[in-house]
Amino acid sequence: QDIVDHADTLKQLRNECGLIQEGKHTFKTASPKLTFLHAVVQHAKLHQKKVVVFSKYTTVLDLLQHFLQKECYNVLRIDGSTGSSRRQEILREFRSAPAEKHFVLLLSIKATGVGIDLSFASIVVLFEPTFNPTVENQAIGRVHRFGQKNTVTVYRLLLNFPQELNVFEIQAAKHQLNQAVFHHLRGRQQEISTVSTQANPRNMQCDPVIALLSEENQLSCHVLPAEELLENVQSCSMRENLDDQDEEFVS
Repeated sequence: QDIVDHADTLKQLRNECGLIQEGKHTFKTASPKLTFLHAVVQHAKLHQKKVVVFSKYTTVLDLLQHFLQKECYNVLRIDGSTGSSRRQEILREFRSAPAEKHFVLLLSIKATGVGIDLSFASIVVLFEPTFNPTVENQAIGRVHRFGQKNTVTVYRLLLNFPQELNVFEIQAAKHQLNQAVFHHLRGRQQEISTVSTQANPRNMQCDPVIALLSEENQLSCHVLPAEELLENVQSCSMRENLDDQDEEFVS
């Protein structure tokens, strides 16, 4: 337990150091994760989608809130210090407010990973990996659940840094073990091994952030460099803009 605590402490320090540098660099350029998050938030605002961002650390939530507000986004937040009545108010506001007003919700994954309905959002960002894959799956399940009418896109952000890569590998091993318990067929176990091999982030050492993209809450994921995902997000935005213009022209 002490070793795990030390690893989390190191990760928290690295997150904070990577996020608060403000001298020659802006917040956005100081942290690769923030660069990616900024692109996702821009895309969501453009297409009136709602985003939920999970983090393990309240200090990271503080920094994310500061960064997004600095970029002129209205942000709502729930963490362990949020009272139950205030929590319900925030959820009602996030649910009912137009997407252009409130479309980003910052959440502590430990305090809000279970027991709330976020099916009115369609984009999930897991800002750092956790040792327990069930925690992440439960958080994703707040959005991808009964009543969800849209396709859910999940971004798992992973720094190209040994500590985070090790956490991802431990998480993948635990996921394999969970799957082996529930699926006894050898064919299914072979499929799990294949997915795990294909989704090995250590094959992509050149990129500062490895973003694991999954849709519809599929546990298998595609491992893509953040730059490639950014291009996909931006090209998707351009393509949808052209489609909207075509519809206006036709009408």
